Amino acid sequence: MLEVVHAIAARLGLPFEHIEELRVRKAAERGGFTDGVVWSGDR
Repeated sequence: MLEVVHAIAARLGLPFEHIEELRVRKAAERGGFTDGVVWSGDR
């Protein structure tokens, strides 16, 4: 999957570092996938 993310970032002209910064910020604010994915149906 990481290879796909790198390719998309390159195609969009975005440095991968920018994508990584967004990932870290999102994980800090709303959590990540380390505990698995659980969807309750609520937004």
